[in-house]
Amino acid sequence: MPAIFFTASDSVASSVRLNHSLPVEDVAELGGIDTLKMSTLWAILDSKEWDDALLDEFTELYSSSSEWLNRIPDTLTAKIAVLADAQLDSISARWAQTDEMACEASDATDVIGAIRPIAARAIERRQGFFLYLSL
Repeated sequence: MPAIFFTASDSVASSVRLNHSLPVEDVAELGGIDTLKMSTLWAILDSKEWDDALLDEFTELYSSSSEWLNRIPDTLTAKIAVLADAQLDSISARWAQTDEMACEASDATDVIGAIRPIAARAIERRQGFFLYLSL
């Protein structure tokens, strides 16, 4: 399942689809990451147990039977944007061990490494940080 993380204005974000024309520096194209996995990362960053209420914080801009677009909560965006390199290994290891991720720590590190600069750009430009998913 393609997962496209990007920063854009709300008006631009609502028109983004799989074949987008966003600037490369504003996009991280990954696979298999959804709002559930992002909510588990959020719980880890907050040093709390995961709670399904976190999923309600991801604003859905649209959905269909094969596409979804969610705005990642500003609070989570900020936490990802400022995640220090010194914290990355520990956070990645814990995230990788969750049932939702079930991957190698290096894979989780790669995901965070790919989305962190996009989150930082969103903060810097005062834009949203979005996750587009497609089947």
